[in-house]
Amino acid sequence: MRRYAPCLLQPISKMPSWHFFETVCYANLTFSLRKWSRIHALPRSGLFLRPLLFLCLLGGAQTALAADFEWTLERDREEVQVYTRPVDDSKFKAVKSTMTITASLGELVALVRDLSACSDWAALCEKAENVEIVSETELYVYTLNDLPWPVSDRDAIAHVVWSQNPTDLSVTMNATVVSDKLPKNQGIVRLAYGVTSWVFTPVGDGRVEVVSRAHLDPGGVTPAWLTNRLLVDAPFDTMVAMREVTQSGRYANSSFEFLSEP
Repeated sequence: MRRYAPCLLQPISKMPSWHFFETVCYANLTFSLRKWSRIHALPRSGLFLRPLLFLCLLGGAQTALAADFEWTLERDREEVQVYTRPVDDSKFKAVKSTMTITASLGELVALVRDLSACSDWAALCEKAENVEIVSETELYVYTLNDLPWPVSDRDAIAHVVWSQNPTDLSVTMNATVVSDKLPKNQGIVRLAYGVTSWVFTPVGDGRVEVVSRAHLDPGGVTPAWLTNRLLVDAPFDTMVAMREVTQSGRYANSSFEFLSEP
């Protein structure tokens, strides 16, 4: 956790606990993800995605995200749309982001599966690595996410499953957070709940519709207003970065046994 935002509230010695300090400091945590990224000297293309938490930018997703609430359009810019909506029995909103880009299915799948590249496009992702590879379409992934100080960093372990619809050739990745694969790290809050899906659907003329849905509870002392604020900036910047990296040619000619191109 990098401490860039000083919070001059009271002497440390008078604070009952770090968690109290963390809670009170949120009152002065008014900088946005974009401002934090400038302090962090990150290029715009490198930015939730980089999701608020990379994994919970990785199936329970469809069940958890299926609600009676309508999606509300929060941003429509640079051919990227970001929507949010409430979720029953949760103080955190679900988020959906969409765009249509020129790319192959293989390029998109290769980017998401390249864990070493998470910091190039997934918001706040510091590192990601495989915990267990069950098969080409099933694996467990660990991700460490560097959040703005004074918020504690978060890490997560996700069960990731890939599939392809044989009818329309759409590719889906569903990820569900699990908690029993690795011991917790001191000073880092382990994500206890999160579901995410990526769907890549060919729409003709070499173009693919990209849709990401996610709902998570970041755990620890993290107020809903902060998480919900980052729900818009982070998915938007992630989509823009995904488009730039994919169209750079880095993953050209990528292929997988389970994947058929249109």
